[in-house]
Amino acid sequence: MKNILFFLLIASVFFIGNIRAQNNYDFNQFADETADIVKHPLKWNPNDFLRLGLISGITIGLMQFDKTIKDFSQQDTSQVRGIPLEIGRYWGEPIPTLTIGLGFLLHGIIYENNVNKKVGYEVTQSFVYSTAITGSLKFIIGRARPYTTNNPFSFNPCRYFSDDYWSLPSGHTTIAFSLSTVLSENINSDILKILVYLPAFVTAYSRISYNNHWLSDVFLGGIIGFTMGKFITKVHNKNEWNISPTEQISIFHFSYSF
Repeated sequence: MKNILFFLLIASVFFIGNIRAQNNYDFNQFADETADIVKHPLKWNPNDFLRLGLISGITIGLMQFDKTIKDFSQQDTSQVRGIPLEIGRYWGEPIPTLTIGLGFLLHGIIYENNVNKKVGYEVTQSFVYSTAITGSLKFIIGRARPYTTNNPFSFNPCRYFSDDYWSLPSGHTTIAFSLSTVLSENINSDILKILVYLPAFVTAYSRISYNNHWLSDVFLGGIIGFTMGKFITKVHNKNEWNISPTEQISIFHFSYSF
């Protein structure tokens, strides 16, 4: 039963649907959307399965190059633990995402600022869904991390709770791309939309440089975080019937009135 639930949850991130008629950004909405996300793959069409198959195929294809990329990345480790890579690593930690998400959410609730509430809700919701999917896959797949072996095809599915066998997908990369995607979707400036992804790519690069993940790990993690971020924001944007045109345009906004 757990394996079926895990499959439905991971499959749901590749389908965008209309879940709710309006947004309250509260616990009830979160519960309703979670239930709909789990059930949504039952309504899939052939294109949805093709999309899932394509991502799976690319991930498997990248595995053929994992050892080559690992050997190359470990030739020069002088930049490891340097400031740029540490910034990337930290961007993929739960603390920045939860701080940004809960900060926006609390500010929006206290000062009745719906645009900030939306950003905070989406950052937090995308984080919860993305990490649940990635964590489930880590356990189901049971892939050995590159620092434990030179064989990228070493798997021990559903048998190990050791972090050494939780390589695929990359959790840091999932969180980083989830956060960057939600922020990008809520920013008006085209330049900032692109720049906000920079720390996420640094996160992915740092996971390979630190020898914690294979290339295919960070690819799948990035896809999960990116797709979930897009999913959450698109569904909510479709349902923003009660938001004024000004608020719809100025989504990424802080109000400092106290």
